[in-house]
Order: sequence, then C-alpha cells, then structure tokens
Amino acid sequence: MKLTKIKNNLLKPRALMLNASMRVLLCASIASSFTLLAQANTQDIVLIAAEDEPRHGKTSSWSLSSASEKTKDTEIRGTFGEYRLIAEQAQNLSPSKKAVDKEEIKTAASSKAAAYVSRQKQVSRQDRERGEMSSSAFKTILAGALKQAIAHSPSLKQNSAELGAANADVREAEGQRWPQIDVSANSRSRSLGRSTNPAAQSVNVNMTTTVYDWGRTDKLIDSRKELGVAATQKYMVTVETLAQDVAITILEKEKASRATAINQQYAERMKQLVDMLGDIVAADSGRASELVQARARLLEAESGRDAWQARERDAEIKLRRLIGKNNVKIPQNINFTLPDIELNQLLSVAQNHPALLQAEAEAKASKLQAESLRAAEKTTNKLGSDEINR
Repeated sequence: MKLTKIKNNLLKPRALMLNASMRVLLCASIASSFTLLAQANTQDIVLIAAEDEPRHGKTSSWSLSSASEKTKDTEIRGTFGEYRLIAEQAQNLSPSKKAVDKEEIKTAASSKAAAYVSRQKQVSRQDRERGEMSSSAFKTILAGALKQAIAHSPSLKQNSAELGAANADVREAEGQRWPQIDVSANSRSRSLGRSTNPAAQSVNVNMTTTVYDWGRTDKLIDSRKELGVAATQKYMVTVETLAQDVAITILEKEKASRATAINQQYAERMKQLVDMLGDIVAADSGRASELVQARARLLEAESGRDAWQARERDAEIKLRRLIGKNNVKIPQNINFTLPDIELNQLLSVAQNHPALLQAEAEAKASKLQAESLRAAEKTTNKLGSDEINR
C-alpha cells in the first residue's frame, strides 16, 4: 500500500487537485483580466477620404489618422503629387550631384556588407566557444553533397550534351562563311569491242562562296550563339534545382532522424509507466482506467515513432537517388541558422537568375532567327564560270 501511495502522488500532481471554490475564483480572475484587456485601448482608426479633407494646393490620395490624435503632425498621408515632385527633382539633379549620390549609396552598401560579415564572424566565434559547429561547416557539408549529386545526375549529363550540340551548331553556322569546295573525278572507262568516242579521265573542282547575303549568315550565327547561351543557363537552372533538392532532402532526413530519436525516448518512458501502472493495478484494481490510458499513450508514441522512421526512410531513398551510394552525415552539435540578407540584395540577385537569363536568350535567338529568314527571302543571284568561261 505504501508503493501505491507513492505512485498516486506521482501521477496526480497537487497543482491539479483544486477544490470547487478555487476553480470559481480562478475563472473569475481570468474573466476580469480579459475585460480589462478589452477596455485598455479603444482608439478607433478613421480613414479620411481625399474629397473630405481640405486641400491646400495638393492632391491627396489617402489619409490615415487616429481618433484620439487628429493633429496634422501625426497624420500619415500618401500624396502622388509629392512623389511626382520628388521624381522631377531627381531628374533635375546635375551630373556631379548624381555621382555624389551614387557614391553615398555605394558607401552605405559597402558599410552594410562589412557589418554583415562582422556579424557572421561574431556568430561563428560564439558557436566555437560553445563547442558547436558553425553554419560554415554545414555549408561545407552541403557543398560536398552537391558535388556528388552533380557527378551522379543524369539530367546534368543530358544538359551537358545539349550544350555541346548547341556549340557545334554555332561552328556549323560559322562555317557557312567560308568557300565551299566540291571535288569530283572520273576515270577512263573500259568497253568491249570498238569504241568511237572513248571517255577521257577528268577531275572537276567546284568552289562556291557567298559575296553578300543580306546579313542572313550573320543573323543565323548570332541566333545559334544565343541558343548556346540558353543551353548554358538551362544547365545552371538544373544545377540550382539539384542543389535545392539535395539541401531539402538532407534537412528532411536529419529532421526525421532526430524526431525518431525523441519519439523513441518518449515511447520508452511510456513503456516504463505502463509497467509501473501494471504493478499498481495488480494491487489496486480501481486504477485500471489509468493503465488503459497509459497503454493508449504508449501506442500513440510508437505510432509517431514509426511514422517518423518511415519519413526518414523515404528521405534516405530520395537522397540515394540524388547522390548515389555516398553517405552524408550531419554532426549532432552543428548549429545552422538562416543568414540575415536584405530584401534589396535578394531582388538584385534575382535579376540574374539562370531561368530569367535562359528566357531572355531564347527570345533573342527567336528574334534573330526571324531576321535571318527575312533576309533569306530577298533576291539572290548566282555568278560563276566554267572552263570555257560560260
């Protein structure tokens, strides 16, 4: 019975053993706190239309102010006329002033970049002091996995072959500028009986060159070059997609592995609890309901563990398909965080994305191909002479 009393204290904490009066008092205090929070700030936001606001020589588009603070200094206004005035002032700046502004912008950008580098170094130093691996180590692991994926990917091999074919097409188009020479030869024929007109031996050389073709060959070469650029950017798009897939798969596998370990520990604790409750129920049959609940929690923990194991196995199969039989392990003490990158920097980098560059190159190639076809439709004249100047 002493054992039963100890287990009872463990399973039912004192914090949950409240009487009815304490529960009523707790509910009343929570209700009063919600009432005070609801009445703490009753300021209304008023939208003032442009037609209702007094105009002072400006065309205001919208105005937002608080009901308790309607002074002119605290109002937030958006005025298209002010924006247009700022744009006109920027256009009227002198070249020297524009150069000074550009230098100031470059200086500010360089200072922000230096501050970002210093922050990253400080974070890495703090991670080393705590005995953790920094984000640079994690990037090294991902870079190694990407190299293995590049060497193993069939899609990249296909894109590489397409890039080689595009370069060969460029060389073929450039070869059309050179003279085309055809050489043929005829030997003396043999016949039975007498022949009144025996055929003599002959060698024929025919050379054809283009004098002027209205720019058709040049446009064709430029079009093939743009197709080569598009093939290169397509290769880079495949590399970026592959890098994204590899990184996501590695993170998913590591996440599933750690979640599996946590769920395994939880299942082991629930198994111990079920065993303890089994001993208690053997002495006190009135605790059988708690044993049933504990067994349900145990089954739930085992189900969660099996689900995470299945996800880990799926991620492992996908990673095997991406990088082959090579194994990628992430240390337990690694600390990886998202870098602090500004939105303007992301937008500037997005302008040079391989997918956009590929689309631009394909559009230029199509335009040049159309110009080449239009040049081929123009009138052409063939000039030449044979051995008797015909």
